Amino acid sequence: MEAHRPEDSIAELLTTYNELNSSHIEELDEEPSPLEFMRYVARNTPFVVRRGAQDWTATRTWDAAYLRSTLAGHKVNVAITPYGNADSPTLDGRGHLVFAKPYEEDQQFSEFLEFCELATELFCADLGKFGVYECLWGPKSCFFKGFCSSETPAD
Repeated sequence: MEAHRPEDSIAELLTTYNELNSSHIEELDEEPSPLEFMRYVARNTPFVVRRGAQDWTATRTWDAAYLRSTLAGHKVNVAITPYGNADSPTLDGRGHLVFAKPYEEDQQFSEFLEFCELATELFCADLGKFGVYECLWGPKSCFFKGFCSSETPAD
């Protein structure tokens, strides 16, 4: 019987991880059928349905004010990491690849939303330093309406 080498296990783990976590995200022009959807789920494969939610009422009514009002007094579980890389391989302080588990805490939804609004405002402002005056998702579809603008800021 051949001895099992640790290197083989690591190589197998990395191969499996890469197969299950492809960097490719398939874009669909229409909603998948229930069978197609289940195939994506079974393979743990991400996909985007372009314009898939354009007719949803939520896309017209769910803004920060609506959510703040609707979820007042509710707590949400928040994963906290220094770089937003919860539950993913990341480099530690010595340059070693580790699997990062986030610190989790319950926060009032309103407090979490305030943090998200500030982060969005800073993100959009930071993009302005590079001559980009529109959030990556565009000013019309920005979740936090009012923070993203396609207008060039005044000097």
